[in-house]
Amino acid sequence: MKNYFTVLGLLVLIITFVSPAVNALLTPTPEEKTQFNSGRNATTLASGQIVVGNSSGYAEKQTMSGDMTISNAGVTTIGASAIGSSEITNDSILNADVNSAAAINFSKLENLTSGNLIVGSSSNVPTSTTISGNISVSNTGVASIVNQTSNGIGPIALAVASYDVLVNGGSGAYNLGVVLPANSIILQSWFYIDRPFTNQPGGTIALSCEDANNIFSAAEITAYSSGHIISGVSNMGIVSSMGTGIGADCNITATAGGEDSTDGKLTVYVLFGVHN
Repeated sequence: MKNYFTVLGLLVLIITFVSPAVNALLTPTPEEKTQFNSGRNATTLASGQIVVGNSSGYAEKQTMSGDMTISNAGVTTIGASAIGSSEITNDSILNADVNSAAAINFSKLENLTSGNLIVGSSSNVPTSTTISGNISVSNTGVASIVNQTSNGIGPIALAVASYDVLVNGGSGAYNLGVVLPANSIILQSWFYIDRPFTNQPGGTIALSCEDANNIFSAAEITAYSSGHIISGVSNMGIVSSMGTGIGADCNITATAGGEDSTDGKLTVYVLFGVHN
């Protein structure tokens, strides 16, 4: 009987003093209850939300934001303008990555020097290049044959320019955008009627470079139809007003006089040599 009471006393002591400590260990703190209810082991999670550890190391429900979002099906979407140059590894974009219908504007390409063409270099790299040799090209796309020799006379070239009433205008002097270099001697000139000139009798056209009438003397040309070829200077350019040749670079100029033309276009061809 004595042993029975001893055991019973021990049980009473354990229940009295130990049980409160055990309960304290097993009972969550208010913070733990909040964390439990807000995310960790939560029984509900809003559509599209995810569970993320917070700065205190507890799980929290959060909506993904920033450069990427996620749907309730787990599908992620990168936000507009989220990827810039700093997010792309250099030399990682390939030709296959660019849409064939991209239609990239020329203004977004590297600048190209006036009159230059893009030519493959010896290293197979597209390179801005000035055309030289027997052909030159202006920044309007007009090609001229240059540096040809004939019977020892020296460099021979053909310049081509156009005068269009609808583009340039009627009466007046118009720079046609083609240059004859200094020391040029005009050997021969012609012009081709692309569209007939329409005006009252008395309207004239003259073609020159530095000196008046040294390509084609002023004349009335409304009688010529499309496809007609008219010869201009054919005396090696030796006209009274020309002297010893063209002294400085000059633009081929069309001068329309008399009655205004309402339409008409011609293309002038000038064969010239350059005196060295």
